[in-house]
Amino acid sequence: MHASTPANAIYQVGGCLPPEAATYVQRAADRELWQHLQAGEFCYILNSRQMGKSSLRARAAHRLRAAGTACATIDLTRTGNQNITAEQWYAGMVRSLTVSLELTDQFNLRRWWRDRDLLSPVQRFSEFIEQILLRQIRQRIVIFIDEIDTVLGLRFGTDEFFAALLACYNRRADNPDYQRLTFVLLGVAMPNELIRDPRCAPFNIGRSIQLGGLERPETDVLAAGLADVAQAPQALLEVILDWTGGSPFLTQKLCQLALNDPFPFPHGREARLMAHLVKARLLSNWEAKDEPEHLRTIRDRLLRSPRQQQLLRLYQRLLNTWEIPVDDSLLQMELRLTGLVVWCPVGSRYPTPVLRVYNRIYAEVFNAQWLAGELVAQPLSLSGGDYREGVYQHLLACTQVDALPSQLLARYRNLLLTPETYPKPEVANALRRFAQSQCGQERFNRFVNRCCYIAINHWRKPEQRREAIAGLLNSFAAFKTISGEPTRLQARLRAFTRSPQYQELAARLQDESRLLKTLIIRYPYLYPYQIRDRDPVRAELQRQKAVRLKLKKQREFTQQLFDYTNHLLQKAKGNSGFLTVGANPTLLTDTQLYDALQAFAGRVEGDRTYREAAAGFLDYTRTLPSYRHFKDELYEYLIATTGVERYGRHKFNDRLYDRLCSTCPESDRQNLSDWLLLETCSHLLNFLVVENAQNPEHYTFIDLLENLGAVPTTGLLLKLVLLSRRIQPKLERRFSVLFNHYGAKDIEEIGWFVRSLESLNIALGVHFNQGFDFSVFERSF
Repeated sequence: MHASTPANAIYQVGGCLPPEAATYVQRAADRELWQHLQAGEFCYILNSRQMGKSSLRARAAHRLRAAGTACATIDLTRTGNQNITAEQWYAGMVRSLTVSLELTDQFNLRRWWRDRDLLSPVQRFSEFIEQILLRQIRQRIVIFIDEIDTVLGLRFGTDEFFAALLACYNRRADNPDYQRLTFVLLGVAMPNELIRDPRCAPFNIGRSIQLGGLERPETDVLAAGLADVAQAPQALLEVILDWTGGSPFLTQKLCQLALNDPFPFPHGREARLMAHLVKARLLSNWEAKDEPEHLRTIRDRLLRSPRQQQLLRLYQRLLNTWEIPVDDSLLQMELRLTGLVVWCPVGSRYPTPVLRVYNRIYAEVFNAQWLAGELVAQPLSLSGGDYREGVYQHLLACTQVDALPSQLLARYRNLLLTPETYPKPEVANALRRFAQSQCGQERFNRFVNRCCYIAINHWRKPEQRREAIAGLLNSFAAFKTISGEPTRLQARLRAFTRSPQYQELAARLQDESRLLKTLIIRYPYLYPYQIRDRDPVRAELQRQKAVRLKLKKQREFTQQLFDYTNHLLQKAKGNSGFLTVGANPTLLTDTQLYDALQAFAGRVEGDRTYREAAAGFLDYTRTLPSYRHFKDELYEYLIATTGVERYGRHKFNDRLYDRLCSTCPESDRQNLSDWLLLETCSHLLNFLVVENAQNPEHYTFIDLLENLGAVPTTGLLLKLVLLSRRIQPKLERRFSVLFNHYGAKDIEEIGWFVRSLESLNIALGVHFNQGFDFSVFERSF
């Protein structure tokens, strides 16, 4: 058992499982290997590491011995491969056989080997098989040769060794004794790597044993060990297998992690709790937590291959399409041997076998961003000396690495303005060499234009594309005023600023006459957070003035909203003819406003309003025994928001639960306090909206608005604010950060954000302005 595994563990993470191990899972490969060995067939198991090859071999040998077969194992890692001679290597194998088969009393290896010094080492090995092994042992013999891939590190050729194994098979026709002898080769290699001469390959007479993952019908022995921590052990195991894809190593590891986790797994919450456990104990900072080494082994085999660039491109193709048809090419075989991908008998898009990423853990670790980083680090590939294509491929990879337009623009500026400091000199050199070539200026303009649109087209949001265009135009502007004699590259780039392509880029920048910042007067809840004065005394005075103005403007807006709400309801009843009312106080249509009022003032969760739901939840929290239980219940309270449960089944629910679990974990066993409530809601607002101006990432907020809409998203935030009035300023401050972030954007471009600003304005007016009781409209809604 591995040293890092607790002494009382029933699971074994890494290493060879003993034949009698309670957690050994029988697979199809066990049955297949047994059948072929019983038939006397040579077999080989060439697969990635930590797929259970050694455990399979130990189990098969144990079963064969029980049936009366003599079994021996040659572990080639023990014979050595550094500075070893061919004679020492073959003698080491003979020594392993004599010890395994208990022939040392009847056989003096040193004298026997020395008496045949006129023979080559492989001839002595073959003579040992025929004259000693087959004569001393009269029953059937199976010889397992493990770690066969170590032959790749030897200083001498081993084709003659494989030829000797093939000769053992061929001699069955002449010598019946050889019919009792069978070999099994195990390792991590492709047949063409092991044998240079295909005429002497034993692989054309052996049986390939496909070693797949653990399958659900066969894993009851693993579920039994989870009974102490899970109400439904089989359900927990299903979740584990969903993460691991049946990988023996990872399945044992996740079972052990579950067994060691201090918190139990209630039925129905296995998926969320296991997702949190996997991310905390495996995925977060995975390189440091990869003990025993597993993920690093996959990474190293992929990146240390002499064909690493082709392998990465093949893996990129698989990630982009989810699956690719199997073609049995050497490159696909090598990718499979990394352990990263798995062979499937039929695809969802193809009626033939396909390759897919083995499991969810690998997909999370070796994701598109990781791949892009590795591709950026690769040497520049020049297809037929075409410098342009190499630069294109490099910039495409950069779009996957640089998360923000500003980061990607900084890379472009570095490459164009100061290529001598660019971190990949071969890319800058390719750009310079293309500029110095005999290509015409028009061809160069098309090249630069395509480079620009690689950055522009990467961003889905109009505001991001606009930022990219503006940044690129600013970068090129520097070439209009170059002093002194420009380089060839600078001259070409300056000429580009006079091209139709450049003019088209400039035309794409839309009119900035209607900017978001002009709407600040509409949103009083943002006023206190717009103070820019650096003098603390003046800033405080301005803030107090802004708060007073905020209260005044909010009351005016709420009055207008209340009157217009009544107007809409009377209009719906056909009684609006005698009402005198102002215009719609929002930027929403009447239909959108009605929907917002229906949500924020009406009953949205069965027969409860948002306020009633919050009050009921707060009453319930007083009965909870710990802060950890509060977080679980808060999760259920939030996902009950209209639309969230259906939308969140993809990834949002898991991410929300992870954020809750990672909030103040040191207080999990304490009682809920006001401070913990406030801290928890603050952490959730960081996740749901934005953290701060220094870290303005808000993809979750955008995703919520795109998938749910402004009203349900605001309802989700309102459920938090209604838990405590002290949470309201925290939400307002985060909206202020986003308002400032988009202040210079055209209103038409960011309509999604304007709708969210309007929705929050309505929600705050309905719930936090005294003197206006919107509940009188509940039944009408």
